[in-house]
Amino acid sequence: KRHANLVHYNDRKHPEEFASAFYVRMKGSWGVPKRNSNFIGRDGALQSIHQRLSTQSTGISKLTVAGMGGVGKTQLVIEYCYRHLGTVYGLIVWLNAESSEALVADYRQLLLDFLSDSEMLTNNKDTDEIVAEVKSRLFQSQVPWLLVFDNLEDFALLDKFCPRGAGRKGHVLVTTRLLDLDPLEHHGSTFS
Repeated sequence: KRHANLVHYNDRKHPEEFASAFYVRMKGSWGVPKRNSNFIGRDGALQSIHQRLSTQSTGISKLTVAGMGGVGKTQLVIEYCYRHLGTVYGLIVWLNAESSEALVADYRQLLLDFLSDSEMLTNNKDTDEIVAEVKSRLFQSQVPWLLVFDNLEDFALLDKFCPRGAGRKGHVLVTTRLLDLDPLEHHGSTFS
């Protein structure tokens, strides 16, 4: 206290203040496409997705919705997001998973959108730091979250971009055209 006027201790932001401010803003939906007002039916599929994600008790629950192009995988997952935002999930993040570059761009924008002005240092961070930061904050989040990887073209991307650990608050939904399901043994269960 003797040197308070020299070090301006009370004017500083402290790490716990940054973290709490970030987590307060880390709610709602991010990047989820507009809901299809003409979506009807498929209640059984929606219930099956919810049941499969909810019954996995260890680690982060993962489910892949696989099928040929144009069968409505993305529309099904969009409807799932809107039905469960606010009741099951406090945060839903929608990512374009067609390529590593698209995922990096989405992660960078997600971090920028959730950070305060004083925290906006992401332009100086490299790709690995951005991905690690988003994964870490999702894993530490106290808000139940859903991460959607839409149109995944390479299952190896999940290893890099999907949070890992024993957190019970996170679910991952993947849509893909890849019908070769062998790689999914390491990436959760499959729904087609």
